[in-house]
Amino acid sequence: MSTTRKIALLTWTVIILLIINIAALGTMAYHSFRHSTPEEQNPRGIGGGFIEKELQLSPMQKTQFKTLRMEFFSSSSEIFKQQRENKQKMIRELSNDTPDTSELHAIALSMGELHKQLKINTYRHFIALQKICTPTQRKKLKTLLNKIPQLNDAKPGKEMQYRHHHGWKNQQQRINKDNN
Repeated sequence: MSTTRKIALLTWTVIILLIINIAALGTMAYHSFRHSTPEEQNPRGIGGGFIEKELQLSPMQKTQFKTLRMEFFSSSSEIFKQQRENKQKMIRELSNDTPDTSELHAIALSMGELHKQLKINTYRHFIALQKICTPTQRKKLKTLLNKIPQLNDAKPGKEMQYRHHHGWKNQQQRINKDNN
């Protein structure tokens, strides 16, 4: 193979690899920086599709429920953000050679207040959901709510491990299994 041919082949190989790298970086940037809806930001809780399916919501109820979910996540997203910031502050303070206990106390109080507000948002969300449900759907919702560890103060151990280690998707599968 001639030197000119080798150089041409090498040049085309570099160009193709460059295009692949640019496409990969563009894809990563798109997925990192795209604007997500509050529904996509849901780090917690049982997904809306699961509840829609379990309660067998009508098309009109699904629309109402989607609005309720968006309102809940919109009102709670700032709380989630502040909770993460408080956890980071606490870790930073605890990492100091001499942690300031009054600062830690203030952070703990703030975390408690945020947790309280989140629980208020949660119960308001479920009350609003109950209002759009039929009596039969309310009974199913009651069963679902009693099986959600986050709402019924699960004891440390298997339930909490399941919630935090395995995630809500597996929790949903377990609820389905228990209902069958």
